[in-house]
Amino acid sequence: MDFSAKKAVLFDLDGTLIDTLADITASVNHTMECLGYPQCTLEQVRSYIGNPAPMLLRSAMPQGASDDDVQKALSIHIPFYEAHSMEQTACFPGAQEFCRYLHERGVKIGLITNKVQPTSEVMMSHYFSGIPFDLIWGNDGKRKTKPDPESGALACVTLGVKPSDVLFVGDGDTDMAFAAKCGFTACGVSWGYRSPDVLREYGADLIVDSFAELQAMF
Repeated sequence: MDFSAKKAVLFDLDGTLIDTLADITASVNHTMECLGYPQCTLEQVRSYIGNPAPMLLRSAMPQGASDDDVQKALSIHIPFYEAHSMEQTACFPGAQEFCRYLHERGVKIGLITNKVQPTSEVMMSHYFSGIPFDLIWGNDGKRKTKPDPESGALACVTLGVKPSDVLFVGDGDTDMAFAAKCGFTACGVSWGYRSPDVLREYGADLIVDSFAELQAMF
């Protein structure tokens, strides 16, 4: 495929630009331990990532957890994760180079993630320092989270582009469904937290195995 005419590339964060699985699992299990619940495996947490924190924690908790239980879990998980979010986390190979390449070519770049806004900003500042993203949007409690297309439409207005001008790069079913609803070209990555088959099922237009492969299309 040739994406040289694309004017904007929007990214998911967890499982796409950075590998957060180990730190999120550690935080989830700390929360479960505090509440007296069973621990989760890496593979279980892998299947939960991509959803907003309340949904992630509800998935990790025993069936029948109440809304109050979830709020209690959030009060433990959010501050713990903020304090320990970058202990084992790292960029996927080529992520920084590809984002810098796009910026230098004049392609607008942005982030739309279901991770909470403050943590998103801190992590982007740490891992993508010196690469000026045109927008960094996490879950701020105002914009609807993916797969709702609201933030996609707002991003087009903010960046001054049409949906057909946008490539969305993500690793999850939520990302592919979001891109499809927004009218973006949906690019799934094979190194993330969902299988290529799942990505195709939810609307991926293509799947890449590396950022170098994707860069060659621009």
